[in-house]
Amino acid sequence: MTQELINLEKEVTKEKRKYLRAETSLVAKYSPISQEEFKRKKSLYAASRTTSCVESQLYEGTLDHATRMVLESIVRLEQKIDRLCSLLFSGEFHKYKYTGEVVNISGGGLRLVSPVNLSKGSYIDMCIFFPPAYNNPFFVIGEVRKRKAIIKENDTNRSKYLLGVKFVAIDEKDREAIIRYIFRTERQKLREARLECDG
Repeated sequence: MTQELINLEKEVTKEKRKYLRAETSLVAKYSPISQEEFKRKKSLYAASRTTSCVESQLYEGTLDHATRMVLESIVRLEQKIDRLCSLLFSGEFHKYKYTGEVVNISGGGLRLVSPVNLSKGSYIDMCIFFPPAYNNPFFVIGEVRKRKAIIKENDTNRSKYLLGVKFVAIDEKDREAIIRYIFRTERQKLREARLECDG
């Protein structure tokens, strides 16, 4: 195999998606942030959280699997509530400038229909709302990797923009929850397709 072919094969491998993607329709609140704000906030979003007494029991190995799973879910929910309360009381939650629609999501990023055009390389502080069963909301920081105008609204003559956003600061437990959401969504679509074929 020639060196050119080897290089081409490496590039193709790099381009392969690391995560499964799913079409969806989710609400996201977000604001552009500076590179300095990104550096300051990224550790909060990809946080190493302090271990509570309940969490420490989870890892002692004295609990059966089902109990451990229930307790882990409760701890995660408690952490989400704490984060949301701190945002609400600090006023930070109301500082999200824009609301957009997530139309496609994976464990590594999303596609966002945005009322504003953001430049490539921009960082955005995001709060993504999932259906209630998924411990929502999720807080992430994304980097805009792609963008294009998609819709001209007749009444206002305004464009909307499709932004390709890569997660650059995300709690790994949130990433796992997003991946679970994608698998459930895809399974549901397959079930519905089978029912249509059978019916």
